[in-house]
Amino acid sequence: MQKIIFTTIALISLLFGASAIMAAETTVEKVKQHATEAMKTVSDTATQAAEKTKQMAQELAKQANVSYDEAKRLVEQNQNAQAAREGILSWIYMLAKFMGQFPAFHWIAFMLMIAGVVSWTGQVVIAKIVVGASSATFDIKETISDIVVLAISLIGLVLTTEAAADSGFTASTWLVLSATAVGAVLGLILYWWGQALELGAAAEK
Repeated sequence: MQKIIFTTIALISLLFGASAIMAAETTVEKVKQHATEAMKTVSDTATQAAEKTKQMAQELAKQANVSYDEAKRLVEQNQNAQAAREGILSWIYMLAKFMGQFPAFHWIAFMLMIAGVVSWTGQVVIAKIVVGASSATFDIKETISDIVVLAISLIGLVLTTEAAADSGFTASTWLVLSATAVGAVLGLILYWWGQALELGAAAEK
């Protein structure tokens, strides 16, 4: 009788264990299924959001381009804007025509641009980067300002050379070399002068 009872209890335990295992497997499977669905939903949502963001960016870029083109068209057709353009350029053309009558104009202009490039190259490379970076007097704002002036001098030298080509200045070896030599010397003098002023101002602080 006891064997029958123990056997029955064992069978019932096995049945409950099997049921529990099956239930656990079913639960795990459902959890996996829900997790997969959730990840798919998140992925789809992220993809849709990225697509919408891309479309919005394209629309904004298109609107900005249209706005720029429209603004440009309106300015080009505006008579007041055209008058302002003519007012800006007319006195420059008049001054260039007047100064271009003098044979030495292109020589002087080229020489001054060379002087500016030499002077501001010294200011940026030697005074600011090499010396200033190793001392407490280094000023990044002043360095940027000097770099901008150096860029202006370089651009001015290029434009001056291009304009001087029409007058025959660049065809003369003597004119080009003499203007370069005088400009280089003047640039060094201006550099040393500027350095002396800066050192004097720094010493007073």
